[in-house]
Amino acid sequence: MTATEIQSPDMSSSWPLGLPRSLEYPECGADAILAGAARSYPERLALVDGDTSLTYSQLHDQALRVAQGLRERGVQPGDAVGLHMPNSIWFIVAYYGALCAGAAVAPINPAQPVTELKRQLDDVDAKVVFTHPSCAATAIEANTLSAPPRILVLVPGVGAQSGHCEGLTSITDLASSKPLADYQVDPNLVAHLQLTGGTTGKSKAVRYFTGISWPTCSNPPVGAPGIEPNSSTGHFSFGRSRAQSRVTPSFRVKARRFRSRLCSTASVWSVTTSPPCSVAR
Repeated sequence: MTATEIQSPDMSSSWPLGLPRSLEYPECGADAILAGAARSYPERLALVDGDTSLTYSQLHDQALRVAQGLRERGVQPGDAVGLHMPNSIWFIVAYYGALCAGAAVAPINPAQPVTELKRQLDDVDAKVVFTHPSCAATAIEANTLSAPPRILVLVPGVGAQSGHCEGLTSITDLASSKPLADYQVDPNLVAHLQLTGGTTGKSKAVRYFTGISWPTCSNPPVGAPGIEPNSSTGHFSFGRSRAQSRVTPSFRVKARRFRSRLCSTASVWSVTTSPPCSVAR
């Protein structure tokens, strides 16, 4: 039998009863996921990081303020913003802040050496880079090699990692802006720039459009690694050894360091922060 003669099996008779053959997603940007969650579940916890926590309404407000702060510093829809930091509550605030500004987010491994960090930032043409006290020295050194230099934004650290870096903008400065208003993200914009592992050469940025993020964000696959039944809280908790995120009332997702189409190993918790999806247009 030739390859052209091989036919796919007919699954129509065994298709699960009540399961739709296809799903329809709204034509809107990924920012609408967070906006809808904030509207429908304003007081529900979204993020927990030690003693720091944010509800969905607080997370949305912080994201819009960061978005406005980025606007005031020259970031326009279609620009790229780098996230050079370990997992923390501020990763997601910066992630959604960039998305709400219409920017493409480029998560970058905070353990990269200076030369590779500069090359990756050049590759995505990042206008602003969020960094963390634990890795800010590398970002600052890479920035001295860039012309023109990028705007570096420092997020808070914890304990020994909480420090101040001279000359860097603080994310609290960005968040002191008024919330960005009267802007909706174009679903045809690039939302995410995923840097590949570089196993066959140098790491390259793969584009992921904001409109395509809906299937990934709103429907965690049943039976995928790490997804277990039974949860009802809908928030992310960052622990010392392993973070655990509760995404919808029907699934508990144990965050593991795996590569995703939408996030790097450093940003796995930023993919699905909304409870059962509600959209705000």
